[in-house]
Amino acid sequence: MYIPDPCGAACFSYFQVFSLECSTTIENERLTTPGCRSSSEPYMSSVAWCWELQCTNKTSVSTQKFIEAWNTKLPSNNFSFFDALSSGKPKNSLNASSSKINLKEPALVNDTLFYIYYKSSKDFLDSETYHARMALSLVMITWSLVFFGTLYNINEKFHLDERYLPKTVRLCFRKYLLLPALFNEKCCVPIKLNEGFPIDYVPPRIVAITIIFYYIINIIFCAVPYRGFWEDLSNPHDTASLMYTYVGNRTGVLSFANIPILILFASRNNIFQWLTGWSYATFQHFHRHVSIICVLEAFVHSVCYTIKYVKKPYSAHYYANEAAKPYFWWGILATVACSLMPPLTVLKIRITSYEFFLVTHYILSILFVIGCAYHIKKRFSTEWGYNYWLYCSYAVWGFDFFLRILRCVRLKVKGCKSKAIVEIVDIESKTIKITFKIRDFSQDCVGNYYYIYFFTIFPFFTSHPFTVAEWKGAALNFNSPVHECTTESENEDMMKEIKSQEQAIKLPLPSALSSNYTFYVQCLKGTTGKIFNRLEQNNFNPFEIFSVLEGPYGSSERDVFQDYDFMILLTGGIGNTVIINYLQSFLDYKERKCFRSSHDTKISILHLDRFKGRLNFLREKLKDIVPPDSFPDIEIQLHDTSAAGRIDLKEYISKKVDKFETEYYSGVRRIGVISCGPAKFNDICRRTCVDLQEKLCQETIISYITDPFEW
Repeated sequence: MYIPDPCGAACFSYFQVFSLECSTTIENERLTTPGCRSSSEPYMSSVAWCWELQCTNKTSVSTQKFIEAWNTKLPSNNFSFFDALSSGKPKNSLNASSSKINLKEPALVNDTLFYIYYKSSKDFLDSETYHARMALSLVMITWSLVFFGTLYNINEKFHLDERYLPKTVRLCFRKYLLLPALFNEKCCVPIKLNEGFPIDYVPPRIVAITIIFYYIINIIFCAVPYRGFWEDLSNPHDTASLMYTYVGNRTGVLSFANIPILILFASRNNIFQWLTGWSYATFQHFHRHVSIICVLEAFVHSVCYTIKYVKKPYSAHYYANEAAKPYFWWGILATVACSLMPPLTVLKIRITSYEFFLVTHYILSILFVIGCAYHIKKRFSTEWGYNYWLYCSYAVWGFDFFLRILRCVRLKVKGCKSKAIVEIVDIESKTIKITFKIRDFSQDCVGNYYYIYFFTIFPFFTSHPFTVAEWKGAALNFNSPVHECTTESENEDMMKEIKSQEQAIKLPLPSALSSNYTFYVQCLKGTTGKIFNRLEQNNFNPFEIFSVLEGPYGSSERDVFQDYDFMILLTGGIGNTVIINYLQSFLDYKERKCFRSSHDTKISILHLDRFKGRLNFLREKLKDIVPPDSFPDIEIQLHDTSAAGRIDLKEYISKKVDKFETEYYSGVRRIGVISCGPAKFNDICRRTCVDLQEKLCQETIISYITDPFEW
């Protein structure tokens, strides 16, 4: 910020207020150009002797560094540093108090006044250093959260806490911190201003505590410490104006540091998500609150400088002149753009018109980043390093979009068709089926979801996430994992037989499977509503729609069924997608691991739906996937709530857990409860699992899993 350091910079600035013989007069004001100063022997000698007498004992910067700064500051100078010293030490000193004083011969600085110059520069530089360190600390804090999240992810995989932590500690952590909602009740049910205006979702307790911690850290960083020299020349005897400067700069830097963080938390291809295994919905909670912090800090930054320029010793006229400069109104544009985003992202708008939310969010985000970039460029160019935070933001944003394109291209290379087939499932519930044909089959992780772009429906650049329900292979594969069940000798005999058959018919083994990816969608408003209208106009006959698939996202867990002894799958409504996904994943897992069905129930499924047509469709679909009585380790119960009323979920889960404990009365028992249904449905399941954590004392470990796409 100061070249080569505050003392050297003070020497340059001390003598800049004086006019020189080569200065020009414009409107009764004496103006001095850098070229004029570099050709003035009195100015150059004065600066050189200032460094020699004032700075050699105040700084650790070498004279060589000062000479480099000398050549940088005044590159066309006619006097070298040593030439300037050779004229001899000046005899008189001057007070840098008026530009009307003409510097006709070399002069010394006034010690008292120069100390103010030096101390003002040094303290301002120290303050900026604090800003930068605090901004970097915010980034390190987010990485520390990822570090602890990664450790917990490893712990869950290898059950390390069961070996090294007492049951009471594990019980308290799971029951009072990890699993519950913030206030023990609402988590998926949103906060509402009134019955018809939801604001947002409340994060789970551990996520909420982390977010509150991040708020506190930012408040502390904005508040302390401020170390200023209160005789600063830019604001003499005006500590308030100096504080506006320091606070404005601190909040501006912290706001910039939060930009790459909030963009990373919003990105689909998030390295933090890969490391921790946390859901995308969890990072969306972080994203929304980090964005609020970023907006508040930007707002305080703008307000501080507005008040500073309007109050004395400045004036409204000074503010008007400053606000007319490009850097200022670019800053105003950035502040206005980011301030509009939080109110335009409330849950009511996201539910009512998700496409409107996406379009406005993209536009305002781009305006915000562009405004910040030009605010810095027009004010500082690339001098003080503020632009590096923006470079980080560009890198994060670019990385995400690059991988999005890469995922789309990868699916195209694997033979995914660009035209999806749309069919009706149930008219009453507006449920449709979207099928993509793909040549090279690949789906081995439970719970994966994909984004679908519908380029013939405006806005064409938006995409929507849907969980893949079905994937079906249609070609024979001689490398099927089922062969792993045979002995080594049997495998050798089988491969010899296959090769002999291959030679006999002289046909190559098939190398790829032809497959369909199927998604079930309940049409609401916006894009899905327009698709349903097209089906309606087509008399509910199937039709093709031009679209592109991006994915997969979500879980990368292939052996989730190995982590639990028993799984309870609770779904409602369009959660039938999750049922089909988990069942097909389970059957693929059994084939890959060569498990045979037993009379012990591995998965218990309860699905509730008030639409009979959709429920009947699911019933027939499940008969195709799981033929009756063929898989005794799978239990399925479909419940029509429109006819038989609701089921007490708490009682249902409790009975299933008790039954499993009775059947397996010794050893550690791990139960996974997965819920995907309406908001209140999910909250009841969460609350029940929290209450059942007491069974940890009986060696029954109950985990709760949900990712209800709270976007």
